[in-house]
Amino acid sequence: MKAVCVGSGSEGLQHPEITEAILSMVDQEKVSSKSFNVVYLGTCTYDLRGPMENQTKNLRAAGGNIIKLCVTNPSDRASFDELKELVTVTADIIVISGGNTLFAMDVWRKIKLDVLLKEAADSGVVMCGGSAGFICWFTGGHSDSWDPETYKNFMLDEAKNASEADLKKDEASAAPTNTAEVKSWRYLRVSNLNYFSVRLYYKR
Repeated sequence: MKAVCVGSGSEGLQHPEITEAILSMVDQEKVSSKSFNVVYLGTCTYDLRGPMENQTKNLRAAGGNIIKLCVTNPSDRASFDELKELVTVTADIIVISGGNTLFAMDVWRKIKLDVLLKEAADSGVVMCGGSAGFICWFTGGHSDSWDPETYKNFMLDEAKNASEADLKKDEASAAPTNTAEVKSWRYLRVSNLNYFSVRLYYKR
């Protein structure tokens, strides 16, 4: 599996060194001729525009053709055959957004996109992402998908009611700065793609 994964998709994928690492794994003829395809899967952030721009702008600047793959709403979804063509044939790079891991896994399993992502990874497509776009590949991961500020209706309303909200609202909400602002939700373990099993520990 060729993968470049970071802690935060929105912030991490904007670093030039991360872009360089991604492009180093792609066919160099396609990179030099600026003919590589980037499929962006923003299910975790409900296909909002802002997160996609944040996480693909460096790859676009390097000459990548950005293809937004929307599956959040049933009316926007392509057929399974069209999804298969995009994910396993067209894509040189797949970027999976951070955000609500639980929501994305439910949708992907429902439409069999989980199977196609594994097939793409097996065929050498470069898989990228951060946060939810990182942990989705493991057997499971602890997620803040129950944080009310990552819920679909909340985030879509934010984007609709404020002109810059969809650019600023990305992945999980920030941790409160004082205990009085702590929200009543807890982490849960999400059953993920089960592509590989590894234990990662992070300590500040």
